[in-house]
Parts: sequence; C-alpha cells; structure tokens
Amino acid sequence: MMNMSVRERRLARISGGHWAELRPGQESTSERSQDVIRIAASDLQEAQAATARIRAHASSEGTRPAVFLDILYHVADDARTARREASEFTSPSRSGSVRYVGTRTGLRGLIDDITAADVADGVTLLPLNPHENGFVLEAM
Repeated sequence: MMNMSVRERRLARISGGHWAELRPGQESTSERSQDVIRIAASDLQEAQAATARIRAHASSEGTRPAVFLDILYHVADDARTARREASEFTSPSRSGSVRYVGTRTGLRGLIDDITAADVADGVTLLPLNPHENGFVLEAM
C-alpha cells in the first residue's frame, strides 16, 4: 500500500476574470506567496507529467512555483443528478482539462488525491455551469 501524506488543500477560482487563491479564514486573494503556474490537462497522468516538467525547469532556474491544475466541475447532492444537470450545460468550448461531475464529497476526495499523489500543488475550480456562483468552494 502506498503511503501518501495529506497536504494542505489549495483551491482557487476565477472571479470577474481574475484568478484568486482561496485561503481558509480569508477573503479571496490574488496576492500570491509564491509564483503560480496554472495547467490544463486531459487526465491526471498528463497533469502529473506537466507538473514534473515545470518543476524540473524551475529547479534549474532556482525557483519552485506552485502548480495548479484546472478542474471543470459540477456538483449536486447525488452523482446521478450531477450528471443529468451537467449534460444540460456542458459546452464543447470548455474542453481540454480534467472534469469532475458528482458530489462535493467526491470532489474533495479528488482534490486530496491530486495533492497527495503530487499531481499538482492545488487546483483551480472552474464551474461547468455558466451560472454557478462558486459557493461550492466555501464548503470545501
């Protein structure tokens, strides 16, 4: 069995066209304690490879940026409802990154797995629903 340490869950969102990392107990902020590089990948293996390439290049320059993976998401109380709702507003123009459709608990688990397996340092959550207000993040 693989021993994966649990790291801090780092979340960000796009609001008003601006990227903002969400920090526990604070308002959203675009101020970054370190450089952040956002990536989009079709799956977690591709994301992990991209993160490794970014880190190797950055290390050769003496830096260590945080890598955040874009995740397109939609959550509901149950997975069936989430899938049905997501099918109503999924846009082909928003493809190209990892997608998650399911429950909040499942999304939290995915985010924890991404950080524990060192796929990325954090995630930027992008709602599939064009009318989503991002309140799912407060429950994370």
